[in-house]
Amino acid sequence: MLKPLLLALMLLLPLNSWAATAQAYLGFFGGAIEVEGMDTEKAEPLILNLGYRVNAYWALQLEYSEARFNGAVKTHTDGRECDVDYSTLAGYMLMILPAGAALDLNLKAGYLEADYSFTDGQMPDIHQRFNSSGFAYGAGVTVKASREMVLTLDYTQLRGDASQLSAGVEFAL
Repeated sequence: MLKPLLLALMLLLPLNSWAATAQAYLGFFGGAIEVEGMDTEKAEPLILNLGYRVNAYWALQLEYSEARFNGAVKTHTDGRECDVDYSTLAGYMLMILPAGAALDLNLKAGYLEADYSFTDGQMPDIHQRFNSSGFAYGAGVTVKASREMVLTLDYTQLRGDASQLSAGVEFAL
């Protein structure tokens, strides 16, 4: 089912009139993160990306995000108040679907490494660190303010139990 859909989308791409030339870009984002078993209400990740738009339909992108916050982390018996450091580093391939002169839709898939660090608020000497890696994917909408600047809203499924919603600006380099 997915193969025919992707093939149909790729065949429709040349029908759009707007075409970007190859260019590098740098993005700055803010957002929200949701991790199962963790109170992330106070988490406000900062996200940076560096990418290269190969043509109007494809881009390669590196993304780094970091969030430091205080929140409850569920344990087997209760919820513990912890200081949490959360960071990700990912590499994505983006499929860009031009949706008019000023709008692009994008799908992304790639490899992600996530690091978590917990410090128990009641016992600061107790420090735990975890990391994981694997497949990540997402989708977004880009509004082209100019050839040098775009505004982007992006959803990323970081892991099976973690997702990120971000909004920001990207500048052509």
